[in-house]
Amino acid sequence: MGKPIISFTRKFQIWGYLPGHGQLLFLSVEEGKHPRRVEILFKDIRAMEMRAFIHTLSVEEASLSEISDRMIKPVETMEWGLKVFLIKSDGWTGWIIAGAVFWQEDDGWFGDPSKLLFGPPKPGED
Repeated sequence: MGKPIISFTRKFQIWGYLPGHGQLLFLSVEEGKHPRRVEILFKDIRAMEMRAFIHTLSVEEASLSEISDRMIKPVETMEWGLKVFLIKSDGWTGWIIAGAVFWQEDDGWFGDPSKLLFGPPKPGED
């Protein structure tokens, strides 16, 4: 297992999934504890074993052999250019096979559009 590429000590939840492009968005907004919103976006997802709510989230890139014994047979979903990401939280480890992961932090709130899914507003839309 490798070094975390993203790590936060705060709560996250699945905020949205767009099946057309295989995009999964996690969102964290904790009023009072953390003044800023954090979004984590996985793109080109082929398979995953995930929880809807995650505490102390850490993402690591891993080898396919680290999840090959899982019941849904993730090895069969692997294609060139995809990566295995381990999602760790409080003694639990899930995983996502995806093309990439991105994250950003801003002053947004739950109801604000995602900057990762939809990009920054165009002039005149903000």
